[in-house]
Order: sequence, then structure tokens, then C-alpha cells
Amino acid sequence: DEVVEESSDFEEEKLPKRMKEKKKRRVIAHIGATLLSILFALLLIATTCLMVVRDAASPDTIKEMINNIDLNDIKIDDMADKEILEEHGLICNSDNLFDIIYDNIDQSELPYPISKEDFRAIIENEQFREYFGEIFGVSIEMLTSGDSSDVVTSDDIVEYLASNREEFSLILGYDLTDERLENLKQTLDNDYGKVFEAIGNKKLDSLMGEDVANAINFIFADWLFVVLILSDIIVCGLVFLVLRSVSSSVKYCSITMIVIGV
Repeated sequence: DEVVEESSDFEEEKLPKRMKEKKKRRVIAHIGATLLSILFALLLIATTCLMVVRDAASPDTIKEMINNIDLNDIKIDDMADKEILEEHGLICNSDNLFDIIYDNIDQSELPYPISKEDFRAIIENEQFREYFGEIFGVSIEMLTSGDSSDVVTSDDIVEYLASNREEFSLILGYDLTDERLENLKQTLDNDYGKVFEAIGNKKLDSLMGEDVANAINFIFADWLFVVLILSDIIVCGLVFLVLRSVSSSVKYCSITMIVIGV
């Protein structure tokens, strides 16, 4: 009891020099680990945000989103948005996106006028949605990867319709003959060529500006994602190296991951 009592009464200056240095090193190590944990947290935030963005813009996610879209539920309530559409020559007699799309179909270019009910049947057709979603998914993937090839051409659309000729003939009420498909291809080339150019990544610089295009390609670059993952691992390893204690290091890293995760 006396030995314990005497040891507990030691003042700071009476501690052996080696113990003082050890305590000082321990304090410095914890300060360093705290700073590394802050850096680790920032890297985790950046990595998580990038994962979310990459997943949201993945072809499968875009395809699923397109398949679940109901054009009748999409309203254009902002007058500014309507003005922008009208500036590009679109008719906006309704707030409903489905009506706007239908009203802007040039019926004179079709072999037979298409009714709103037939047009709705095409839009809601499962195969059409699958194809439409695939086009958007591929276009996003190419845009983010910097691929400069065409996303979709008139030949792609005509080929798709030809491969599903019977089903779409029933929906439209007339046969999709080779002659009609060829006329459709010419119409797409003549009237909607600019649309195909607009969704092509080769026009990304002119549509969004070079800086925005470079920023998009940088964010979705695979090497950036790999660098962030490696940085997370390296900083986490530095925490272990600085503290030289498995239990303390696990606490620092796990608490940081839990906080950022929440």
C-alpha cells in the first residue's frame, strides 16, 4: 500500500525522462492520427459522392429510370422552361410532357397520321422503353467516358423497328414495309439530324463548353476513382503507422467511417 501511495504522489517533473518522452510521443501520435482522420473523412466523402454519381449515371440505372417514367406524370410548370422550349420551335399548348411531345409530331411526314392513343401505345410498349432506355444509357456512358463515336443513328432506329416489325405494325394499324421504313429513315435524317448530332458526344464541347466537358470527363474517369480508393487505404494505413497500436487505429478509422457513413 505504501508503494502505491508514494507512486501516485509523483509530480510531473519527477517522472523519468524516458517516460516524459514516451508520453510526448503518444500525444503527438494522437494529434497526427486526428489530422489523418480528418483527411480520411474528406477522402471518404469524395469517394462516396463519386460512387453515387457514377452509379446514378450508369447505363443500367438510366435504363431502369426510363422504363419507370410515366410521361403523363411529368409536368412543365415553370413558364421559363416553356419559353426555352418555344425558343427552339416547340409547341407548348399543355403542361403535360406527353401532350407536348405528341403536339410536336409532324403528321405530314408520316405515311398515316398517328392518333394520341396509338402514340401512347408505342411509348408504353415494353420493348420500345427498353430500347429507348438503352440509347440513353449508352449516350451517358459515352459522354462520361469521352468516346467520340455516334450514340445512335437513323439506321439504328430503322433496324430496331424492322426487327420488331410485326408488333409495331399491330400498334400502328398498318404494315411497316421496307419502303415505309426507308421513308422514315429519310425523314429522320432530314428533320432530326440535328437531334442525333446533339446527343452525340462529339458535340459535347460545343453544347456545354470545353471546360464543362473536361470536368465531366474528369469526374467519371476510372483512374480518379482508383486514386481515391488507394488514397483511402494509404491514409488508413498511415493512421496505423503513426499510432503503432491496432486497437487505437481501429477506433480512429472505424469512428471516421461510421460518422461519414451516417
